[in-house]
Amino acid sequence: MLAALFDGGAQPLALQRKMDLSLRLTNVRGVEDNSDWLLSFKFITVMSILGLALALCVAGWIYDQTVWQPLQNERKLLANKKANNNEGVEQFHLLVEENQACKLTMSESRALHYRQSWFGKLLMCFSVSANTRALMNPIISSDSVKCIHGLRFLGMGWIIMVHTIFYLADYADNRVQAFRMAEGFAVQVVANSTLSVDTFFFISGFLVAYLYYKGEQKTRVLEKGMPARAKLILNTKRFFLMVAKRFIRLTPVYMMMVGILDVNQTKYSRTSVFNTTETAHNTCSKFWWRNLLYINNVYSRDEMCMTWSWYIANDMQFFVIGSFLLLLSTSFRKTTFAIGSILTVASCVITAYISWSYNYVPTLSQQYNMLNVLYDPPWTRIGPYMVGMITGYYVIKIKGHLPLRTSQVACCWLLGSMCNVAVLFGLTEREISPELGAVYVGLSRTVWGVGLAWIVIACVTKHGGVVAKVLEFPGWVPMSRLTYCAYLLNPFLMNSVSLGSEHAQHVDFLPLATAFFGNMGMCYFSAYVLTLLFESPNVLLMRWATEPKSS
Repeated sequence: MLAALFDGGAQPLALQRKMDLSLRLTNVRGVEDNSDWLLSFKFITVMSILGLALALCVAGWIYDQTVWQPLQNERKLLANKKANNNEGVEQFHLLVEENQACKLTMSESRALHYRQSWFGKLLMCFSVSANTRALMNPIISSDSVKCIHGLRFLGMGWIIMVHTIFYLADYADNRVQAFRMAEGFAVQVVANSTLSVDTFFFISGFLVAYLYYKGEQKTRVLEKGMPARAKLILNTKRFFLMVAKRFIRLTPVYMMMVGILDVNQTKYSRTSVFNTTETAHNTCSKFWWRNLLYINNVYSRDEMCMTWSWYIANDMQFFVIGSFLLLLSTSFRKTTFAIGSILTVASCVITAYISWSYNYVPTLSQQYNMLNVLYDPPWTRIGPYMVGMITGYYVIKIKGHLPLRTSQVACCWLLGSMCNVAVLFGLTEREISPELGAVYVGLSRTVWGVGLAWIVIACVTKHGGVVAKVLEFPGWVPMSRLTYCAYLLNPFLMNSVSLGSEHAQHVDFLPLATAFFGNMGMCYFSAYVLTLLFESPNVLLMRWATEPKSS
């Protein structure tokens, strides 16, 4: 019937007749849920894995509370008894063997002789209570870079704020007006929000280099006097080991999220009144292997499963490149620096050329149309990652001491702040030519990384002042540990809330602010649950599998 009305086979609609419109029906979708998808293989598989993880978490919690923690408490009491009597553990063994009057109780003897089985170690990897204590502990090692936790949490908050708006586009009733609202000065925090992701590229590059160079001294001792061929073989093994560890670290919870999203979108494709650009129920079933191989960012968004996972693919690809450069720097530091510089400059030039060739002016509305060519590809995003790697190397090299006078530090603060402020607020009103826009787009991400580099260097060398106090606040540490799962979850949760609604949403400041704070709470609570189910157990299992076995 609808098709007939639009195609002229029946009396045209009143609006069509009055306005002399030529209308064409493009899509009709029934909204019904016959629940047959509940018997699909993907639903059963996803729910089975979730059920198994939940069962292991419960079993681990029970084991921890009824077996492991009582044993640990007994050992603490035993240690106190040892300290009070000034006797060693060997003396307690002797007292038990000789059956003297001052002998251990049965619980003390059990605590002293208990050896945890492999199954007990497995259960402890899933213990909710133990993993919660580890996640919520604000204390970090003295050689950690404390400000990174603050940057990570605040950056994640920025991303959630941006996604609150970005993923509302499919459900907004005033989308055109919303794009116009993005032209004000203060709103540049949203309009230039893609810089929030560049913050994470910088952090990733920094940590990769910082952790590598912090342990480089051991590597030099190992390679001392080693023939060139043996050194090459060793570094090749180390490269593949680094990449394998990264893959195992990221992939299980990532692919679990792909499965959950596929099932979720399958449900809402049958029950929601909205048609969305996120069609995971189609793309994930076909192209999930691209996510597994971390190459989904080089394909069109129309074929991308979990569209926001483009960042994870980029990060993995940059890690492979960064690991190669770090191992190369062990013997060829100048060559490594030259390659890194070429990659950074090439990225800026290529990005500027793409922007110019498309006559792109960096407005929020045009960003939606340029995601495939300017936003997602790795060759347009590697700049801040390289800046982060250089910063990590420099922080290790200066060993906490910045060889600058007070006036020079002040100049660095001025220049570093100008980098960030100019990039963030430099395009207010957006009235620029495509040529100037190309220069901005080509340089902005790398310049943003340079500004962040100074902040980190200043904080590490005790020149951070108020900025350091904010970024090094201990309360950010637990939230920082939830960042990965919070990133995986936040668009999924936002879309689920909107898809479950029966009416469009109006974009305005107060409703968006309310939605943002609600999304923050919802995302971090859900990230805590997902971390306990998959991420923390996976990290502990990997650590257990790679730790040296005691004889």
